[in-house]
Amino acid sequence: MKSAVKYAIAVLASLMLGLAFHSANAASYYAGGNETVFAQDGETVSVTLKTVGPNKVKVIKIVRTYLDLDLRAAKDLVDSAEKSPVVLTESLDAEKAAKMKAELEEVGAKVILK
Repeated sequence: MKSAVKYAIAVLASLMLGLAFHSANAASYYAGGNETVFAQDGETVSVTLKTVGPNKVKVIKIVRTYLDLDLRAAKDLVDSAEKSPVVLTESLDAEKAAKMKAELEEVGAKVILK
């Protein structure tokens, strides 16, 4: 009997966490302010550079660091983002992508994770 109760509690807790996860995604989507998708551990996400901001050189350095690109390739990506949003990578680990986004936003760039 006790194991059945523990199982029921575990199922209810996982349902509540799932509902909270989807509610947070829906709230951020409809609010329009935060376009970040919450990813599970081990998942990959797409990183899009929406705007470069005032510190273009720092943005290039960050892009080079995370994507392991040479200077010319990173500069070309960042230059193209000045005209329209550009996908930097489509398969970056979610945790690494979140760190990259934080660093880019710290220097004034706008980034979208999908």
